[in-house]
Amino acid sequence: LYIFVLSEDSTLWQKRQERGGWSSWHLIGAGNRFAGKPAVLRSGDGRLRVFVRGLDHAVYYSSQLEPNGELWDGWTCFGGQFAAGPVATVNAQGFIDVFAVGRDTALYTMSQTLNGTEATWSEWSSLGGNLAGPPTALTDAEGMVHVFARGAGGVGGGGDGDGRFATATTDSERGLQPAPCSTDKGEALVDGRGRGRC
Repeated sequence: LYIFVLSEDSTLWQKRQERGGWSSWHLIGAGNRFAGKPAVLRSGDGRLRVFVRGLDHAVYYSSQLEPNGELWDGWTCFGGQFAAGPVATVNAQGFIDVFAVGRDTALYTMSQTLNGTEATWSEWSSLGGNLAGPPTALTDAEGMVHVFARGAGGVGGGGDGDGRFATATTDSERGLQPAPCSTDKGEALVDGRGRGRC
């Protein structure tokens, strides 16, 4: 079990559960400062990956040097100008899809791709939309990637597991104002009054 927190000076720290107790707090990176909560997932190689929005509104990324280790790679800046997110999920091919809401209120995504034998990252691309809240993303049991976010009209989301994403759909006809969330079981939880139940 790992815990990640932003400190009062906006740096990111982590500690992990060990046999008999907990480790001490460890700073990730060299003093970069962030806004908003980090998104953490475990990739197919067993390493934890963390994505977080900087005070400059760009998205930053770091990963463990080895599975279940204490040491982390330095921060990589993925750029962009974002108002909410990021969130991330592992798709059906075992690669990571990242989503964030731009300062223009559109939803953006970038993905890992295979370049020969190396996994590389795409550029940011816009999926459109007019969103008023942070996104949440999950991959279901069939490998379909779903993204949900609160907009002026309700919840929008959709996409498949190979990186091609469908047009957003809304629940505006139901009059919802949802705050969606997801679980590690691939469940999106939003109740009938638009309140997330995570």
